[in-house]
Amino acid sequence: MQLKLHPMLTCLSIFAAVVFGSRGGWRTATVYSGTSCLGTNIGSVSNFGCGGTCWSSGTDIWSIKLVQRTTTILNPSANLYASSNCGGSRLARAGIWDWDLEGCTTLPSAARSFYLYYNC
Repeated sequence: MQLKLHPMLTCLSIFAAVVFGSRGGWRTATVYSGTSCLGTNIGSVSNFGCGGTCWSSGTDIWSIKLVQRTTTILNPSANLYASSNCGGSRLARAGIWDWDLEGCTTLPSAARSFYLYYNC
């Protein structure tokens, strides 16, 4: 299954440079068809950054795993939505606890899209 990118926001380059330096590097988000980040790996997005991107899936998403190479107090995050194109109800917000390298979030109901961002 391929994920479909829907560009939504961009950051000014000067702002992105300042924010990127204070955040954990090498990040990836992987979405799964099962709970607890098990089941089929639907797809992954690597090295997303400031400004955020929306991704849609043709398969129901039941959990998401976020991973970063280095730990900081500012971590990658994701919002998961019931409809494609990051529309409909926001079902969950996923993230990584401060100073952890990864986090898995199980959704209360199936999502069809997710928005990855760095709080900028």
